[in-house]
Formats: sequence, structure tokens, C-alpha cells
Amino acid sequence: MELWTKEHAMVILPVFALELILAIVFARLFKNKSEKVRLIPILVIGIILLVLEVFKQIIWGYGDGSGYTLYALPFHFCSLFIFIYVLTYFIRGKYQENMRIFTTVCGAMLLLIMLVYPNLIFSSGDVTNYFKEFISFHTVTFHLLASFAFMLMISLNLYTINIRRDLLTLLLGFTIFAIISASMANILKTNYASFYFMQVEPIDTIRQSLVNSIGVFGQILYDVVVWLVDVVVAYLCYFSILGIRKLTLLIIDKIKSK
Repeated sequence: MELWTKEHAMVILPVFALELILAIVFARLFKNKSEKVRLIPILVIGIILLVLEVFKQIIWGYGDGSGYTLYALPFHFCSLFIFIYVLTYFIRGKYQENMRIFTTVCGAMLLLIMLVYPNLIFSSGDVTNYFKEFISFHTVTFHLLASFAFMLMISLNLYTINIRRDLLTLLLGFTIFAIISASMANILKTNYASFYFMQVEPIDTIRQSLVNSIGVFGQILYDVVVWLVDVVVAYLCYFSILGIRKLTLLIIDKIKSK
């Protein structure tokens, strides 16, 4: 499977550029607003994603004649965005910072995947059929909006840093997700979050060899490796956010000092 196609480039590059500009505009518009007000754009995007998902479930099941498939169930990594942006707005108190850093890092992971391997998120056919089929419209719009919410989390400064707390939060969050997603993937024999098989053929060949050699324990070992990769990528994204934040603050300080 190709990483990029010309269709991906025609959509992702200009949309990401526009989202970045809008994130900067939002930062200026909301810079003197309360935290609750700054969270409103995140809530709005979260509600839109939830509504899109509800329509997808209905149309995929009944409206387009293709019939419902188990793959539509929300056990994918990107299914997290159906919930976490809304929860980020409503969770207050002791766990609000845990929720916000988990949300921010998940958004960073989505952005990373879309920049490195966008064909894993949506196909060139989804781009071509964007105005022809709702499922394609949903898939492209959903992920582009989710990435925009991440940029807003950064630009509106909606998270705080506590490295020990954040690393534990990410470990716990992705462990819970892996337990749920991997269990459902293997019970329903459906490839949620790559926990049932790997789309990259050389890696899946190794998985199949493990399963052939040691049976179910081979699949469990594969799932544990996928979980570990998710955690490592989450940590890499987290420290990238710290680096970008530090660099941005240094640039701002230098501009102010001149």
C-alpha cells in the first residue's frame, strides 16, 4: 500500500496549512478569554465528530445498501476522538489535566500518522468520492477536524505539563485502550487498531509465523508488541510537544526582548 498519493497531497497539505493559520487566528481571538471559553471550539468539534459518527453508523447500516460490517464499530484508535474532545470539555477537577494531555497526545499521533502514512487513515478513493458517498465524506472530514482540534489544543494552551503524571497517564490510557480494542478485534475477528493483523505485509508475515508456531500465545505476543509501539509513539509525540513548546517560548522571548 502506498504511503501517499497525489489525492492525499491535494487535500492534506492545503488543509493542514489552513488549519495552522486558523489555529493562530483562534489563539489571538481567545488569548484574553477564560479557560472555559477557550475550550468551546474543542467541544464544538467534539460534537461534530460525534454527530458524524452517529450518521455513519445509521447510513452504513441502512442507507447505502452495502450492509453493516463489524469494522464500523468504534474500537479503532481514531474512534477515541468521538469521545475525548467532548470529555476534555466536561471533565473538571482532579483528572482534568490527565484528560487534556491524553487528548493532546492522541491528536499529535493522528497528525503524525496523517503526515507519514495518510493512506492508513483514508484512501485516495475517499478523496475522489468525497462529494459522492457519505462514508468517504465522513472519513476525510472526521480526521481533518480531529487534527484541527489538536492544533487548537496547542494554540489555545489548553494543557499543562507534569512529566511524571503525563507519562503515567499515557501508559494507563493506552493500556486500557489496548485491552478493549485488542479483545474486541480478536473476539470479533476484525482489525481494530491493527490488533488483529498488520496491514504491512512483512510484519504480518512474522505475526502469522508466531501464530503458526505457538498458537494463541503468538497472537497475544503480537498484540502486546502493538500496544508497546502505541505507547512508544505516544511518548515520542509527547516529548515532541515539549520540544516544540520550549522552542516557541524561546522565539517569543527573543522577539519580546528586541
